Amino acid sequence: MQNKEKLIQLLLSLVEEKINTAKAEIESAREAQQNETKSSAGDKYETSREMMTQEIEKHSKSLADAEQQKSILIHLSSLKPAKCVELGSWVETNHGHYFLATGMGSIKTDDFTIQTISLQSPIGKALLNKKRGDRFEFNGKQYSILNVD
Repeated sequence: MQNKEKLIQLLLSLVEEKINTAKAEIESAREAQQNETKSSAGDKYETSREMMTQEIEKHSKSLADAEQQKSILIHLSSLKPAKCVELGSWVETNHGHYFLATGMGSIKTDDFTIQTISLQSPIGKALLNKKRGDRFEFNGKQYSILNVD
C-alpha cells in the first residue's frame, strides 16, 4: 500500500530526528562535563560531574531506543502484506486506524489520524492475529476490523 510506505518513511524521518537530537544532547553534556572539570573543585565538581553523567546516560538510552525503532521500521519496509494483523500491519477499525510497528503516538494525515503502536501495547495485543471482519472488545468498546494491510 502506497500510504503504508509513506507512513514508514515519515516515521523513519521522525526517528532520525530523535537520533540526531540525542547525539547532540550527549555531545553537549560531554562538553559541559569537560568544561566543569576545568573550572570546578571539591563537592561542587563531584555534583556537577554526576549530573552530567546522568544526562549522558538519559540521552544514551533515548538514542538506543530511537535506533531500535529505526531498525524495526527498516525491517517493516521489506514485509509483504498479510491477511491477519501482525507487525507492520495497517489496521482500519470502526474506532480508527492503527499501524503496528513501534509506539510513536498519533500521526495526522489529510484524511485521518493513525495511531502508531507496538505489539506489546494493550491494543496491539488485542489486534494481533485478527483479520478483516473479526470483532473484539477492548476497554469496554466493541471493535470491528474493517481492513488489514
